[in-house]
Amino acid sequence: MTPLLQWLSDGYEGRDIDDYISEMPEYYTTHDSNATEFNILNPTHSVRPVAQYDPDSHSANDLYRRVNRVARNLVEDIAEAARSEDIYVFTLGLGSSLTSATGPDSEFGEDLLLRMANSSALLDDPDLSSDYDPNQLEGVYCHAVDEEALGPCFDEMLDVIIRLTL
Repeated sequence: MTPLLQWLSDGYEGRDIDDYISEMPEYYTTHDSNATEFNILNPTHSVRPVAQYDPDSHSANDLYRRVNRVARNLVEDIAEAARSEDIYVFTLGLGSSLTSATGPDSEFGEDLLLRMANSSALLDDPDLSSDYDPNQLEGVYCHAVDEEALGPCFDEMLDVIIRLTL
């Protein structure tokens, strides 16, 4: 049994994960072990570069930074691939934390959801306007500040879906 599998079977409680990881995979291969479409490692990424993790020279904070960047890069890359295949991407955010800077790069969750949807609202922010791709489908992003605001968000998405099917 590999150290990672042993660690998982022993009831890992969330500490010292960096002691069990020797390197990060180059590609996201969850559904196909030969897949190379989505990078995990991307040292030349323009916003969130991700270089290989080396447990001998990097800290747990270095691993955290890399994993956080991979998580953000991967969902944006997958959403972009979906849009390039003429799939509309709808994103829904719930709660106030979306508008607070979080993570090692102090990013806003709302920005990630706007980019995933390729919302034209990106054009309203000079820091995000270059992320809008007019050559790809524009989806919908809606931010519900609380559970009561979910209804209007679902209505907005439903309106767009109905328009698309007519």
